[in-house]
Amino acid sequence: MTEILRLDSSFRQSRMTTVVQIITMTAEDFVIGMKRFIDDIFVYEWVEQVRLAGLLRSVRKLEIQGVNEIDRVSLAPARGHLQSLFSRHQLFLETLIDLRNSFAHHTAAPEARMLFGVERPTVNTAFSKNGNIAKIEVIEVAIEDLAKSFNSFVLDVLQVDGPNAPQF
Repeated sequence: MTEILRLDSSFRQSRMTTVVQIITMTAEDFVIGMKRFIDDIFVYEWVEQVRLAGLLRSVRKLEIQGVNEIDRVSLAPARGHLQSLFSRHQLFLETLIDLRNSFAHHTAAPEARMLFGVERPTVNTAFSKNGNIAKIEVIEVAIEDLAKSFNSFVLDVLQVDGPNAPQF
């Protein structure tokens, strides 16, 4: 009977580890997908601003590939529009960029994979800004907060507001 209990206990531990790994990978996919979508939105918004300026036919190359490159935009109204959109959602976008960069580039990120929120599901990672390994910080963000901020960003881009707008 003792061996069966040991086997059962080890199975539960293994199962829990697997569940945590799945949640972690799903959270990473969630963040990476969200960042890719936001990059696409910023490129689309740039194209739309160029179209509104009547310059779309003369453009031969995209000036930006995503949210990280809005300072490269040469057309002042387009750059102003993108900077305004960024500033309205700055904390969310900076957090998302840091999370995504951590998952993609930082060797310390796996160290935080086994961390999870006490009161609600979170995305956790270890991050060193600009590769400064002397200063590693742990980023913990509630998945619910990420989703709400993402929804707010999308509604802003779609210009959905007023009394009939969904509330998150």
